[in-house]
Amino acid sequence: MLDGDRATVEEAEFDSSKASKRKLDEVEWWVHSYDPYSGKYQLVREVPPPPKAVRDPFNDAPDPAEDAALQEWIDEAPLSDTEKEAILKIRVGQGYFHEALLERWKGCAVTQCKEPSLLLASHIKPWSKCTTRAERLSPANGLLLTPHLDKLFDRGLITFNDSFKIVISSKLTLNSQSSLNVHPGLQLRERSFHDMKPYLEWHRDVEFVK
Repeated sequence: MLDGDRATVEEAEFDSSKASKRKLDEVEWWVHSYDPYSGKYQLVREVPPPPKAVRDPFNDAPDPAEDAALQEWIDEAPLSDTEKEAILKIRVGQGYFHEALLERWKGCAVTQCKEPSLLLASHIKPWSKCTTRAERLSPANGLLLTPHLDKLFDRGLITFNDSFKIVISSKLTLNSQSSLNVHPGLQLRERSFHDMKPYLEWHRDVEFVK
């Protein structure tokens, strides 16, 4: 304390010292631990705390990319690349990913259909092009769609902009649009999932047929 009134031992019982100026330590102090129940914390001078371990939110989720038997079967199956991709899409669109999208969307992402058996879990950025576990498993990279919308999205004939409104490819004829009830008024039912935007941007740039 550089300036102020320091209470004497006798005064300390009913009064406290009052500081008007304090000399600040030029060296940083770091909080190494804190107990919210007792309010106690540990300060360490000049020593940063160790980095906190970040838990992988998908740590307990099964990842088909780590299924060696599936990968071997896909590689050796006497099928065309299109057939292999279709089988792989069905396989990875089931289980954990499908359940995560059901929990997220509560039904089709566009229509009012809520029957799980009629809905397909699709990656926005295709599973085969994902490079991380988070991309393959995160519901942010997925849409739950009825079969006709799933096929259109998969073929790049429809996509969604940053306002989550549908964008229709010029390659989808007006007759097909009418037959499938696809029109510019469609949009994603939930528009607060901003974590989808990077994936939707990828789909518009790479998959969408302009």
